Amino acid sequence: MRNVFRRSFGLALALSMGAMVGCAKDNARVRAETAITSLKDTRMELTDASKQVDMTLAAIDGLQAPNADLTKQYGNYKTQVAKLEDQGLSASNRAAAMRGRAAEYQEKWRDELAMVKDPTLKAAAEERAAKVRDRFANIQARSQESREAYQPFLQQLKEIQIYLGNDLTAGGVKGAAPAFTKAKASGEETKKRIAALQAELDALGGEMAATMPPPATAPAK
Repeated sequence: MRNVFRRSFGLALALSMGAMVGCAKDNARVRAETAITSLKDTRMELTDASKQVDMTLAAIDGLQAPNADLTKQYGNYKTQVAKLEDQGLSASNRAAAMRGRAAEYQEKWRDELAMVKDPTLKAAAEERAAKVRDRFANIQARSQESREAYQPFLQQLKEIQIYLGNDLTAGGVKGAAPAFTKAKASGEETKKRIAALQAELDALGGEMAATMPPPATAPAK
């Protein structure tokens, strides 16, 4: 999961670079539209990540339930923790691909913008670029904050798993109560930071969708 945040920043970068040159050429429009679709996919992935945090926290509740079947609940807990970690591993592969795509967008944007000679258009493009850089900075900050919340959360979950693996008894669960409380708080903080990142991505997506020119239509006959 942690690399999905890196991917989100790369996607946002790709989105903006593609959209900024969308007026110039049809292939630029295609790149922008593809990036917008990818941004939506990333938004959905972050939603899934947040839901998995909920599933993991629910597994903790299952362990702490009165008269719980500890063997069954512990099995579910391990499953949910593994899913949480697996999301991070798959996101890492996708993030690497998106970083390459973002670099390509930047290069094409610079090349195409260099062909603009009109000083008014160039000034407008530079002003737009400055605004986009600010948006990037916000997205990067929210991504870093999300990673900083997720990493200790996952570590705490793994430590609880090790502990219960050696003492899966009512007394062991009771002794883990402070750790459970801490993990729940970390999980909620992770969700909060994911939501903040999603808000930044939504803002950028809405901005890009609003500023992209409408597709060309055939003249009326």
